[in-house]
Amino acid sequence: MNNDRDSNEQLEGFAEVIELLDKNLRYLESLGFGEATTQDYRKILSYLRSRSSSEVAKILGKNLTRRKPKGVPDPVLTDEEITQLRPEQIKKFLVDEKISRTFLEHLAALRFGVTKGALSTLRSRDALIEKVQTLLAHEGTHEAISRAASGQSGNVPSEEQPSEHPNLKS
Repeated sequence: MNNDRDSNEQLEGFAEVIELLDKNLRYLESLGFGEATTQDYRKILSYLRSRSSSEVAKILGKNLTRRKPKGVPDPVLTDEEITQLRPEQIKKFLVDEKISRTFLEHLAALRFGVTKGALSTLRSRDALIEKVQTLLAHEGTHEAISRAASGQSGNVPSEEQPSEHPNLKS
């Protein structure tokens, strides 16, 4: 149902662009632009108007049916392991297109306390990735401020570093 709403919004946006292109055509014609060029412009407009909703989604780069490749499982990590992930490990998940949005949402909720409501407002996987990157940057800033305030150096003693999960090794 959410896809239907997104699809309708896409079609409305596409129709607005077509209308704008049509106005531009009329403007070019009023300027006396070359007949061959305006005729080609009309053909392109006609082609765009005849596209189906799935083709519109492809044209706009918002393919609503994009899925993770089948047979590629998400990492198997406990909730505790997810909360202990180092920033470098999280960044690897963010750039890996095989990792599902569901896993990234779970990571954001556990590691950063992002609510389901906040996650639902992120319309795309890219928006979710950007949100997690921002949260990682904020976390780093908060850690630096805490170290500066307490007079500590940036080094964490080795016994305090979280252990690395076998699935996360480089």
